[in-house]
This record gives sequence, C-alpha cells and structure tokens, in this order.
Amino acid sequence: MIKKVLSLVLCVVPVLAWGQTTAFDFMNLDPSGRGGAMGGAFVSMTDDANMIFYNPAGLATITDPQASISYMKHILDINSGVASFAENVPNFGAFGVGVQYMNYGTFDLTDQNANVLGTFGASDLAITAGYANKLDSNLYYGANAKMLFSTIDIYHSSAGAIDAGLLYVMPDKHLSFGIAIQNAGVQFTDYIGTNEPLPFDVRIGGTMQPKGLPLILNLDFNHLTDAVDNFGEHFQDFQIGGEFTAGKVLRLRFGYDNEQHQAMNFNGSAGLAGFSAGVGIIIKNWRVDYGYSSWGVVGDLQRISVSSAFLNND
Repeated sequence: MIKKVLSLVLCVVPVLAWGQTTAFDFMNLDPSGRGGAMGGAFVSMTDDANMIFYNPAGLATITDPQASISYMKHILDINSGVASFAENVPNFGAFGVGVQYMNYGTFDLTDQNANVLGTFGASDLAITAGYANKLDSNLYYGANAKMLFSTIDIYHSSAGAIDAGLLYVMPDKHLSFGIAIQNAGVQFTDYIGTNEPLPFDVRIGGTMQPKGLPLILNLDFNHLTDAVDNFGEHFQDFQIGGEFTAGKVLRLRFGYDNEQHQAMNFNGSAGLAGFSAGVGIIIKNWRVDYGYSSWGVVGDLQRISVSSAFLNND
C-alpha cells in the first residue's frame, strides 16, 4: 500500500520543491507575506517576528512584543498556515516561537488496476522555538530548535533540526548584514526505511537604504555549501528584494528569486517565474502584508499576513 501512497505524493513533491527532494521541503517556502513579496531576501532584516523563520538573530532587534499569522494559497489544492510570536525581555534576551503547517489536500487511493479504494491526505508541520541576544552594541546572535513532522495517509516521518544566525546592524549607515544556518539536523523516523536529508541551507545577505530615498534594498545568497562545478556557481542562487515607503501607511514591495527562475525554465522560457510583488498597510500597531510570487506556467503563490505589535508604554 505504501507504494501506492508514495506514487501519488510524488506528483506533488516536484511542484513544491525545485532544488531538493526531502520529506521536509516545505521548509524552503517563504512563510510571510512581507518576505514572500521581497523574493525571500530577508536574512538581514530587523524588528519582525517572522525573522524566526529567516534568521533567529533578528529576534534580538524586536522593540515591542509582536505576533503574526499568515495564510498561503499554493498551487493545486495546497494551503499553508503560519504563526509566530516574539518578545525582547530586558536583561534576558529575546525569544520567539513559530508554527508552520502545510496541507496538501485529498488524493484518491487506488490499487494497481486504478480502482479507487478511498482517499487519503498529506500534511507537514514544523514547531520552532528561538532565542537571541546581543554580543555587542551592533552584533546579535540567535538560535532555533525545531521539530518537523510529515504525514502521508497512515504513515509518518519526523525530524529535529537547529538554526543559528548572526546579524550586524549599522543604523547610522543604514546597513545590516546577516548569516543564517538553517535546518541542520537528522530524521528520526522515515517513510521507506531510508533516512532523507533535511533541506540544509547556509544563507548570507545584506540590507541597505540608499541615501535620501524611502527605500530599503536586500540581496541574499543561499545554498552556499552545495556541491558545484566551479566557485562562481555558489552565487547563482540569489534573491533581490525591495521595500518602498509610499506614505505613512503604505509599503510597496518587489522581489526576484534567481534560483526559482532558473528551475522553472521550461522549453527555454521561464516567463515571470521568480518574480514577486506585494503591498503592506500599516495602521497604528497593526500591519497587513500581501505577497504574490510567480512560478511561471506552473502557477503562482499568494500570501497574506496580519501582524500586531503590543506597544510598551513604559
């Protein structure tokens, strides 16, 4: 029976992941509307509860307690929900928690003669706890511990992983630099008797604000430890993102993911695959972010996040 289940799930996995094939590829997807609109270039950002998913060191830059919930409409019938909370506690450091859930919908379960025997579902879940603090006035560090769970019908897989990151912020120069190690861990239980690698990644990036412009620009590089034929190929997997302050309440965002663009190249054309855009609306201590990401002829992803900061009135 497991062969029948896995054969159907294999129809979904190539659509979800373009670089690796593991039981937990959903960890490669951008979880927030803001980050998704900026092409995933987010490793050096600050003061955002969703930094727990990009670079845990960024939690230490939280000024007020923040909570965020996100919904992502994937291609086919795939849907995802994300929640995060972060708080900076004086004389202790910052902590955060995050939950990511992916539901792949319902599939027909058939035998070798294509007779329908029933239906089954598939889903993924990640639970993350993070801590961050200062090393000095400009340098922050952080780490996450996470548990990953994957379910296909009656079968289950689980894993444990850690993230670690550094963030260097120069507010007087409007610059920040980040590095994050993500999903370093092992699979505890597997589907078919063979352990699969986790979607391990090493990412570096920088954020800058051009002088005199209400604009921040991000540039990230990921998969820096992957095996390549020559040194230059390490830098082909890059993301570019920008956020333009169009007024007190409005933010306009754009992004480009070169890895995704190259992976979605079919018959010599990738179309708009890898390009993204979105808006953010800020009203008092509430923020609503929408992000659109193109996967070319395959389809598109749409994300919406609602975040709130619980302002300290001390």
